[in-house]
Amino acid sequence: MYTAILTTDTAERFYLDHGYRRAYGCAAKNKDAVYMKRLM
Repeated sequence: MYTAILTTDTAERFYLDHGYRRAYGCAAKNKDAVYMKRLM
């Protein structure tokens, strides 16, 4: 199993709609929110 991890400051709704979840407690160097999704 793999995990996709990304940050975004413009497409949050897009990634949430496609199964990504906010990774609370994690932050990018630029302070953007971090999102994760488990991949098969």
